[in-house]
Amino acid sequence: MSDQHIECIDCGRVFTWTVGEQQFYRQRGLSAPKRCSECRHMKRWLSRGSILDRPAVRYGLLTFGLAVVLGLLLRWFIPDMTYSRAWLVAVSLSTVCAFVYDKLAAKVDTERVPESILLALCAAGGTVGALLTMVVVHHKTAKASFKTQVLGILVVQVAAATVYVLLLS
Repeated sequence: MSDQHIECIDCGRVFTWTVGEQQFYRQRGLSAPKRCSECRHMKRWLSRGSILDRPAVRYGLLTFGLAVVLGLLLRWFIPDMTYSRAWLVAVSLSTVCAFVYDKLAAKVDTERVPESILLALCAAGGTVGALLTMVVVHHKTAKASFKTQVLGILVVQVAAATVYVLLLS
């Protein structure tokens, strides 16, 4: 057995298929490659799909985008409202929307909002909206680990707010 030279079907470059690679392919029952390593990597990379195919990315962009738009609208219609208050109201409303949508998605057995996004919304300031929705709509109340994480975020936020207020006085 010796090294073989193969022309790539995509780019037309000639690449070397070494004896070691041939043994590796034969051991696994694979046929000889038709593409050079660069074209194989590119084909694999392109076949992974869009980053928006990932639910966490898609729902993250949607919910945080909604929070930004709501915050800007609040500042537009209520100019006296501070940016921080506008953000807290907007992210809480966005969190309520995400929780209600996730509850409805669970009922009809469709794609759900990932818990990482729901927790990120809480961490970004939407804890009030999350807790309100959990109580009113009874969503995510049976899952102890999720409730523990939300309460942990709440404790950290209350501690941070307390330190902030104490430093201002």
